[in-house]
Amino acid sequence: MAFVYGCFHLAFIIPNLIYAREGSACVTTIPDGFSFNLSTWLQVDAYLRIAIIVLLFIAAISSCCSITAGICCGTATLFIIMIYSLFAIAWTIVGSVMFWGKLKPTGICTGGVHDYMYALLILSYIGICCMSFAQCM
Repeated sequence: MAFVYGCFHLAFIIPNLIYAREGSACVTTIPDGFSFNLSTWLQVDAYLRIAIIVLLFIAAISSCCSITAGICCGTATLFIIMIYSLFAIAWTIVGSVMFWGKLKPTGICTGGVHDYMYALLILSYIGICCMSFAQCM
C-alpha cells in the first residue's frame, strides 16, 4: 500500500516543479482573492509530496533495522499521513478554485499548463477518494 501511495505522489513531483518554473502568464498571475500564484501552489504541492515520500522511506528503513523502531515510526507515519491527507484535500480545493474559478475563465491558461492542471486536479481528487477509502479499511 505504501508503495502505491509513494508512486502516486512521485508521478507529480517533477511536472509540478517544471510547470512552476515555466514562467507563463497562467503560472505567474496572482488571481483576485489570493495572495500567491499558481507557481507557488505547484511548488508547495511538489515539496509536500517529496516530504511524504521521504517519510515513507524513513519508515521503511527503520522497519528493516528494528521491529520496535518500525512500529514506532510506522505509527508516527500513519498519523502524519492522516494530517497530510486533510491538508491535501484543502490544498486541492484551493488549487481548484484558483485554476478553474479564477485563472481559466480569464483565458490566460493554455497549452501544457492548462492540460496538466486539469489532469493534476482530477487525479488528485481521485487519489484523495482512493486513499480515504483505503484508510477506512
